[in-house]
Amino acid sequence: MYQPTRDYFEIGDSDLPYEEKLERYRALADDYLQTEAFAQFRDEALPHLEETMVEYVESAEFDELIVQILRTEEPEEKQERLIERSRTAVAAWGSDRRAARV
Repeated sequence: MYQPTRDYFEIGDSDLPYEEKLERYRALADDYLQTEAFAQFRDEALPHLEETMVEYVESAEFDELIVQILRTEEPEEKQERLIERSRTAVAAWGSDRRAARV
């Protein structure tokens, strides 16, 4: 699907306030990406996606994956610090996602 850029340039070249330009850019992007249709599809076809993702990211399996990646890709002197940082970030993210569902 082709996304015409002319509309974006017209908005950018206009004298509209910055905040209104952002709103119009968002509307163009939402229309192009069919945001509303995708949200409906996600809600109908994947109602437990968020919950499933939180469970996976908090699992020992995901932790092992992150540890393996960090041990493979990072210098040894950084590994433990990055593993701890990752675990802290994952725990905070999971907590935030669970709180958002309430």
